[in-house]
Amino acid sequence: MEGRRGGGLTEMESLDASRKATCLLLLLLIPIFFFLSHELDYSYEGGPKEDSVNYAEKIDYEERALEGNSLRRAALFSLGSLSLLGLIFTRRRNRIRWDEPLGWALLFFGAWSLASIVWSIDIGMTARKLSALGIFCLAAMAMTSRFSVNFAPEFVFFLTAIYLVVGLAVEIVSRTFEPFSGDYRFSGTIHPNVQGINCTMMLLAAVSLAGDPDRRRGLYLAAAAGAFVFLMLTKSRTAFACALLVLAVHWIMNSSNKLRVSAYLLGILCVFSGLYLFLGDILITNVKEGALMGRESEETLTLTGRTFIWETSLNFIDVRPLQGHGFNSFWIPRHIRTFTEAAGWNISDVHSVYIDLVLGIGLVGLLSYLLTLFLGMKSAFSAYLRTGETGYGFLLMILIFFSVHGLMESALIQISSLESFVFIWALFSLAFLDPDGDREMASRERILRLPGTGVDS
Repeated sequence: MEGRRGGGLTEMESLDASRKATCLLLLLLIPIFFFLSHELDYSYEGGPKEDSVNYAEKIDYEERALEGNSLRRAALFSLGSLSLLGLIFTRRRNRIRWDEPLGWALLFFGAWSLASIVWSIDIGMTARKLSALGIFCLAAMAMTSRFSVNFAPEFVFFLTAIYLVVGLAVEIVSRTFEPFSGDYRFSGTIHPNVQGINCTMMLLAAVSLAGDPDRRRGLYLAAAAGAFVFLMLTKSRTAFACALLVLAVHWIMNSSNKLRVSAYLLGILCVFSGLYLFLGDILITNVKEGALMGRESEETLTLTGRTFIWETSLNFIDVRPLQGHGFNSFWIPRHIRTFTEAAGWNISDVHSVYIDLVLGIGLVGLLSYLLTLFLGMKSAFSAYLRTGETGYGFLLMILIFFSVHGLMESALIQISSLESFVFIWALFSLAFLDPDGDREMASRERILRLPGTGVDS
């Protein structure tokens, strides 16, 4: 062991202190992100029962939601305070760059969102939403300045696995865990669609970590299999389909022989084509039932009512096409009432990140978001090819997943959960981290390893 230099800590002591600080950080962030979007007493009843609640009660609930939730406010305040302290007292910082197009695109998106408070239809609501966005950005910058990108899949795997286990425990204790029931959807402590995102992020993180030669591959592949099973149990078709797409992209990217992988995919297509010729309607029926994941086929014709919501949204987009109604401020009680009365069921979001962005910050905001997504994926792909770091491959999968998932769901843009933070953190890392400097950071500093899951260098 090296001696002390000038009374300072040795390198081993510094690494040990860094690991302890990282463990403490995770212990603090676990309850913070849990109380941002999870509820221990959450119970998903599903289907028509969820949609047939009393309309007056729904409006009252939405009006209370506009005023905020005390636990969520406390969690946001804690996240902001912790992030500020991290930025102030972090000793070892990553090399930050400010000349990337992605960084400028992020700054423009943030500035335009902030400017929307000027023309917002509910200034108080917009201010609260922007405050949440600001805190998430502060936290993302704190993580970017402190950790290597290789920490991202570890962080995500650790938190999502805990939330999955907690959700399973809650259902077992409350006797709502009925995986063999036809109408059952695994939810745990959140809505099944959001739980689907949680399971997908755990799956992607586990697959990324399994590809690291310094990891115990079997352990992470087993965790990935478990996450996949629970993803199917959520019966979230959007998350499931997007997860399969991202895994296919990951498989092709990491294949040593792209031509062989393409031949495999073509072969699978030929097999299904041959089976169709011989089995015809029987195959179509079975594939259809599997794709619907046990949910009603009538819902599929209208994408579970989404097409009606999107069509109705066009009337409001026409009113303010360029600037929108204020960042995340469209769903005020008046608009909820309009949609709910027209549809006959409760509606409080448009089920599409892209349409929600147009309603909130207009076409200008949407275009800046699309530019940010494109530059983010381009940057992640380029950095992954150049450095081969696991973290960049994971960030690319995360961005691809959310870019496609956002077509059918709005959870990402709500800025109220772990998935929103991971998305913002991914963009900040790609925009402001120097890949070469980050590579040096990863090689000289041992990041958190769960007991028995990695090999110390």
